[in-house]
Amino acid sequence: MNKQIRKVSNTTALPVLIFALGTLVFSALGEILFEVIERAGVPLYSEMKTLILYSLVYIVGGGIAVLVFYRVRSKETGLRLGQAFQKPQQSAGWIIKWFVIIWGLTYVVNYLTTLFTALMRLLHIELHAPQIQFGSEPFDIFVSVVTIAIFAPVVEELVFRSAVYRNAEVMGQGFAIITSALFFGLMHENYAQFFYTFVMGMGMAFLVAKTRSVIPTILFHFLLNGYAVLTGTLLSDISNIDINNPSQLQDLLVINPGLTVKILIPALFDIGMAIAGIVLLIVTLVRCRGRLGLMGSVFHAGVGKKIAVFFTAPVTVITLLLLLAATVARAFAFVLH
Repeated sequence: MNKQIRKVSNTTALPVLIFALGTLVFSALGEILFEVIERAGVPLYSEMKTLILYSLVYIVGGGIAVLVFYRVRSKETGLRLGQAFQKPQQSAGWIIKWFVIIWGLTYVVNYLTTLFTALMRLLHIELHAPQIQFGSEPFDIFVSVVTIAIFAPVVEELVFRSAVYRNAEVMGQGFAIITSALFFGLMHENYAQFFYTFVMGMGMAFLVAKTRSVIPTILFHFLLNGYAVLTGTLLSDISNIDINNPSQLQDLLVINPGLTVKILIPALFDIGMAIAGIVLLIVTLVRCRGRLGLMGSVFHAGVGKKIAVFFTAPVTVITLLLLLAATVARAFAFVLH
């Protein structure tokens, strides 16, 4: 049994490891490519570099990760990529309800992370997190939509829900939900995104468990990332403001009073979704008496043993150490940009 669990663990971590290594390799190749092109006298704007880099990382790197996974596991387990795109086995109303719950909880955790960062700063502990910059020019918006709202949702759902979650499901749906969310959160390689993407990952894995399809999770991921692009674009005027200098924002609001509306509308929407998500979750848990109807493991072993065996498989250990090292390095600015 231990051998079988380790095999499941290794093959679960495999697409994540390939995706992570692909990100490192294609990012390095992209930088080399940019340097060669610019030395040839062809100027490259930052947005074009972003589009090329995301294409390499997501389409090539993510595509290889998914293809290798299904090549390795399809014969033994019967898992097929096409099965992940079947018609959802839940009603539209049920799916929308869980969209609101996951959206709301994701933003609650996001704001709690922001408060945590502020607390660390008060304690003179500076934690760094990469900031996504949004431009307001048409090509800037196009690149943001393609990379953040299309590439990321499709490829990440194929890797983490179609492959990672479905492969780990034999360990029990609850176990697979948490494990796939852990990999999903760590794959972002920065502490600021880890907490809310972990919660988001659990929610989307739950959707796959109940609908047997990644179609709802791709749609949800598209909506959430698309909303981030929309608000980021609308608030691009304040992206360069020093958060430690509130007077800069005050001066900008005096010059551009319409900016107040742009700030308030997303803020009120976020608060509304957070409240709605929490209320709906409580009502749902009360109605089902805390039982979400998740299937158990095919392995007859205690939770502690399953965790110990699963997370000591070599590919899983290497993957987790790589992602943890990258996350810590970025948080304390040990990496070169």
